Amino acid sequence: MQRNALITAFNAGVTQETLAAEYGISIRSIKRLVHGTSNRPQATANRLTPSQRENLAHAFHTGGHTQHDLARRYGVSLSTVKRILRSQSTDE
Repeated sequence: MQRNALITAFNAGVTQETLAAEYGISIRSIKRLVHGTSNRPQATANRLTPSQRENLAHAFHTGGHTQHDLARRYGVSLSTVKRILRSQSTDE
């Protein structure tokens, strides 16, 4: 199935822009496919899992990734990354 190949490529670090060009679909469609959502308004299904949130925070604090890099990598907005990092620092 093409969706599985797309998700595998995304998880391996291929950018949404590259996948959109390769598959001939919009970046928004890539986000929907990767996060398992449809054309409905934002729902809990397209939010990051607790594990993804922890991985994002870990990558920021130890991996030398910028907030902007992580936003692109996880397909979320910069403000979402900042909110996750802020909540992770208050949880500790």
